[in-house]
Amino acid sequence: MEETVGTVDGSLYRVLVLEANSQRKDLFVKLLQKMSVFVYAASDEEEFMREAVTKRYTHMFLANEIYEPSAELFQSVLDAKELLVVGENNSFFHDEFLRGRMIRPVTCLSMKKILTAASQTVTMMDASEKELPFPKASVMVVDDNHINLNIMAHILRNYCGSILTAANGKECLRILGKESVDLIFMDYMMPELDGCDTLHEIRRLKDPDKNSIPVIVLTANAVSGAREMFTEEGFSDYLSKPVEIQKVFNVLQQYLSKDVFVVN
Repeated sequence: MEETVGTVDGSLYRVLVLEANSQRKDLFVKLLQKMSVFVYAASDEEEFMREAVTKRYTHMFLANEIYEPSAELFQSVLDAKELLVVGENNSFFHDEFLRGRMIRPVTCLSMKKILTAASQTVTMMDASEKELPFPKASVMVVDDNHINLNIMAHILRNYCGSILTAANGKECLRILGKESVDLIFMDYMMPELDGCDTLHEIRRLKDPDKNSIPVIVLTANAVSGAREMFTEEGFSDYLSKPVEIQKVFNVLQQYLSKDVFVVN
């Protein structure tokens, strides 16, 4: 392993990270490399522990999904206030052992705040304190189930600047008559106008900026070949219920235009 360090605001940093899956790990590594910070991504808990005890790193980041089940193990090996845990907004539990907590999605700005924090202990950033990855994006959620609608809207508020909700297909079309949106998440099974019927009405709109909006279908009945079926129907993509937060973020990254992203 190269004995190099990265600098941010003139300070030197070496970062050790263990994420919950390869995609998150790759994103974490690319972000730090973009900041010219040295990062070593451990492949498993054993390698993370082995690297951690060398005391080579200024910051050590660990996925909450890995830390929480094995908290006692990490605390028995590491010194107090050495570890920063990364997780979703609602996934954290109180733990005085930790140096700090960081909310996904991790961005250059939030990482810089962590690395350059004046105090040793970094407080957890909540949704109101962190910057949005897609501050200019306007996203609509359409679902006749009030609970599902609120859950999806809550997830999206961590990412997007404007969230619109519709309880059915007709309400979706009424909103589109007045508002512009960048992306729509659409429930498949709804009364009167179901997801397919609503999609077809959207595609028949005269406004080219609205009839080409990416529409992601939400379904609890994902079966083999579902993606092909929904694509043939005209949907841009699909997510199975219950939705996974990381997959929602992946969809936003894929289908939102670049001008609604945070530029770091």
